[in-house]
Amino acid sequence: MKRRGYLQLLGASGGGALSGCAGILGSAGESDKGFTPQAGDYLAVAVGKLNTVALAVDEFQGGDPRESTFDETKPRERLETTRGALDEAETLAGESQQADIEAVRRYLTIVEGSVDAVVNLLSASDGLEQAQERIDGTEVNVEAVQEPITQASEASASAVKARDRAMSTSDEADGDRLAGLDAEFTALRNGLETLSGYVTGVDGLAGGYDTYLGGVTDLQTADDEVSNGSFEAARDAFEQAVGEFDATSTRFADALADAPETLLTDLERGNQRSTALGHFADGHVTLLDGRLELDTATTAVKNEEFEAARDSLAAGNEAAVAASEQFAAGVDVPIDEFDDQFNTADIRTVAMESLTNGYITLLDSNDNIRTAETQFENGEYGPARESLSVGQQKATAADKEFQTGQEQSGNFVGDEFETARTRADGLVSLAGGYKTLLDARESIDAAETALFEGQYDGAREGFQQGVDQSGTAVSTFQSGESNDLFAESFDRALQRAQAVESLATGYTDVTDGLEGIDNGRDSLDNRNFQTAKSQFDAAGDSFGTAAETFETGQSEADEEFGDDFEQALCQVGHLQSAADEFLTAAQAAMDGNRSEAETAQENGEDALDQTEEC
Repeated sequence: MKRRGYLQLLGASGGGALSGCAGILGSAGESDKGFTPQAGDYLAVAVGKLNTVALAVDEFQGGDPRESTFDETKPRERLETTRGALDEAETLAGESQQADIEAVRRYLTIVEGSVDAVVNLLSASDGLEQAQERIDGTEVNVEAVQEPITQASEASASAVKARDRAMSTSDEADGDRLAGLDAEFTALRNGLETLSGYVTGVDGLAGGYDTYLGGVTDLQTADDEVSNGSFEAARDAFEQAVGEFDATSTRFADALADAPETLLTDLERGNQRSTALGHFADGHVTLLDGRLELDTATTAVKNEEFEAARDSLAAGNEAAVAASEQFAAGVDVPIDEFDDQFNTADIRTVAMESLTNGYITLLDSNDNIRTAETQFENGEYGPARESLSVGQQKATAADKEFQTGQEQSGNFVGDEFETARTRADGLVSLAGGYKTLLDARESIDAAETALFEGQYDGAREGFQQGVDQSGTAVSTFQSGESNDLFAESFDRALQRAQAVESLATGYTDVTDGLEGIDNGRDSLDNRNFQTAKSQFDAAGDSFGTAAETFETGQSEADEEFGDDFEQALCQVGHLQSAADEFLTAAQAAMDGNRSEAETAQENGEDALDQTEEC
């Protein structure tokens, strides 16, 4: 887009047609001795000055505006001289000359409007040329482009006002009278008609691109909001961009109707740009409508409204299809400037489909895991394990769907894919954690059997295995607590894992205590009273630690583990009593109080027997 294309201006008027005023101007300022200028002399000066200004404008446009400049200083001075001459003429004129003066004043307005239009079009063309070099698709540095575009827009608006003033005045001017005064009115009038087309075209370009920048700014804002995961704000920005590009297209189309041929290519290109980006923005509005359906689906899942969630996901898929059609309409616009943008848009529709399909699979996985939770609560460990395996497989499949979409999506909803993959990974972890918890539960059951058969090493190993397994489950569930969609499931699972860990940990101490009582009883029988006392004392400490562990675990456990903790606390209570009685027996034996020792020892044995009633 070159300045020459904007500034052909008064080409319809020839330079020669404006050259006839030189003789008048050469003598107008002279005042021979004894000569008194009359009104007609001042009128001749005024007309000559105006013709000279018109000639200066014509000479400027006759050169190469890309290499030439238009110095408005002399033309402005001549216009001021014209005003002074007309004021003098009006002072001296008789009634018959007033019409001539009024006609020349109108001529002054027309010429001055032409100068104003040329100066402002020159400024507008400079701004447009600078801006055009920096406009390329949506990758526009708006801050850098805005200043020259604003300059161009303001200048072209001033050119419109000057053009309108000149045109309306020329409509009222007395052409015959001006011709009689040697004014080049007809040539100037023809030049104004050409000027008008350029003013319309340049103003359409400047104003259109000013609005266009608003649309590009909205697109950039929308992309930033998408990157931030603010999809509703992004949708609003895209929708605002649609309005900006519609207004831009209208501005360019209106200018095309009256602009000269030299500006048509630039106007058509601007119109194509705004039309294409309008489809681009409109498609994203639809696409993000679908994306917002994902939020609706997420809320429905949190409220356990799973059918509603599936409906929202289906709506998201439909939105992706509709968006694809709108993007295709943008691609059909005959401009190759936005191929990369539309390729990205197509990728985004694929990403949207991956999101919705992946979430549907994730819902299936969640259904399996919730079934397993119920089975776990009912003690159906075998069926629960099977349900968890199926749920884990589906969550893994959902994660693969999300991964594929993420790899294809570029930077579009990248965070959303990360969130989706986190959710899928969360369900994989949830299922895996429950499997580990089932292992821990089975280890504890086996260890309890070994414990009360007196197989302390086997019991200790089993309980420790239960501690390790439940601890692993606790870590797994803790790492998934931040999973927003399944937070409640992770909370329940963590509560269960911590309870099982408490049971396993507590029974490890119970095992140590029971082994200590057995060893103490042997020491007591062998009359190693001091050793027995130490062993019973240590056993009591172990039972006390176990009791604290069980009490803490009971306060954190759900109702499913109520019976387990009640039994454990019952057992450890009797075991603490047994340890106390045996400790008393050892002390009495050390003191030589045989009767008291025997009684305490019998009480200890009774306390041990009472554990079987728990």
